[in-house]
Amino acid sequence: MKKFGVYPQFKAALHAGRVSVTWIGTIKKEVVYHGDVLNTTSRIQDECNKYGQYFLISDYMLENLALPEYLKSEFVGELQLKGKQENVKIFGLKGIAEE
Repeated sequence: MKKFGVYPQFKAALHAGRVSVTWIGTIKKEVVYHGDVLNTTSRIQDECNKYGQYFLISDYMLENLALPEYLKSEFVGELQLKGKQENVKIFGLKGIAEE
C-alpha cells in the first residue's frame, strides 16, 4: 500500500471433482493436470466480473466443504456454463467483515 497506493485484488473459483495427474517431458519434467473439473472451475472463475464477485464456489463444492465461521456464502445464480449440459449453481464467498 505504501509503495503503490493500492492492494492487489484477485479473482478465484472453487470446484471439486476427479483430476488425472501425469508427468511429461524427459529433460525438463513437468506435472500436468487433466479433467473436466479444471475446465468447469475456470469457467466459474470467468463469471466473477459479471456478478461483481471475487470468489465463486460451485454448489457441489459448497455441499462438501465445512465453511469456517468467518465466511458466508451467498447464492449468485444457476448458470449454463459453456461445454456443460447441466446448469451449475454458484455461490459467492465473502468474509463476514465485508458486510
